[in-house]
Amino acid sequence: MLRQSAAKSGDATCRSRRRIKSRWALIVGWPLVTTRVRMSRRFAMASSVLFASAVAVWYPIPYRDSVTTDDAYVRADLTPLVSHVEGYLVDVPIRDNQRVRSGDLLALVQDADYREKVAEAQAKSDLAAAALVESLSQKQYQQIQVEAAAASLRALQAELDRAVADHSRYHALLPSGSVSRQQVDGIDADVKRLSANLAQRRAEWMAAQQREKMSNASINKARANLQAAQSSLNLRNIDLGWTRITSPVDGVIGERHVRPGMYVRTGTLIADVVPLPHVWVVANFRESEITHIRPGQRVTILVDSLPGQAFEGKVDSLQPASGAQFALLPADNATGNFTKVVQRFPVKITLDPSQDSQSSLLPGMSVTTTIHTSTGLSSGNFIDWLTGWLRGRV
Repeated sequence: MLRQSAAKSGDATCRSRRRIKSRWALIVGWPLVTTRVRMSRRFAMASSVLFASAVAVWYPIPYRDSVTTDDAYVRADLTPLVSHVEGYLVDVPIRDNQRVRSGDLLALVQDADYREKVAEAQAKSDLAAAALVESLSQKQYQQIQVEAAAASLRALQAELDRAVADHSRYHALLPSGSVSRQQVDGIDADVKRLSANLAQRRAEWMAAQQREKMSNASINKARANLQAAQSSLNLRNIDLGWTRITSPVDGVIGERHVRPGMYVRTGTLIADVVPLPHVWVVANFRESEITHIRPGQRVTILVDSLPGQAFEGKVDSLQPASGAQFALLPADNATGNFTKVVQRFPVKITLDPSQDSQSSLLPGMSVTTTIHTSTGLSSGNFIDWLTGWLRGRV
């Protein structure tokens, strides 16, 4: 019994010692565990502070992979169609928001007056053409008259030459008595008569030449009159063609401004045509953001009205001055107090035409544009580079 009680007492003592040791170990070891946790937390906090400091120092460097702005809108060529002639509209076969093709009839002006003017101009053109033909015929007649006068002049000159030769011979034979004085006087009279006739024929020949020159002037005048008549006829035909107001491009009618029966004058607005889907984007970037923007750079476009859908494009060109310079009243900071305002420069962005959903873009839509100015670590934007590297893009 005593042995058993002693054994039980020894076991209880051992268990008590173990409890004390374990409790002591827990008490002694707790500061060590707490210290390790605190050190790891401090290390994490210090690493976070260093990382944030590096980001704060690195990120403001103006060499980034991309620049983004939501001050951007879809643009298109809005084509206002106006009347080139005046008259009453007999037909306006279009509706608001109707899609049209190039050459489709949009409005028709009453053309009866213009057809009569074309007929009148055609008659004047025919008269001018007939006058030109008459002038050409007159010139041919004058040329014949000049040639006839020249031939007559040459024949008379030959007769005069023969008379002068006879005159010389008769005067040489007169002293010997071979010819009579009467014959000598007759040959003298022939020479004088032929000389006078020759002078007259020469004058007639010169007059014929002058009439030929006048006929040339008449021809030039007739040609000018014909050209003027033809120009007038062309203008009348153009006016007649303008009575049919057609669409110059494929697109969509914005709004009709006229109705059948209205009287339109030159310059009256008929309708606006938007050449969809030929649109582009104009993005206004701050002057500090255009440093590395170059034509040809890739652009990602997000449209507010089409969430979850991105469009691709490229930089087409940069405007040569800020938007404020093209304002109707540019700001003048030469006098008074000066407040610096960051200027914005419009950047034209063209869309990739192979995108099927481009037809859903309408002028005036608000978009967010991101221009990818550079890639890789050389861009200076370590965060973007690191993100791209982690995603396998670098």
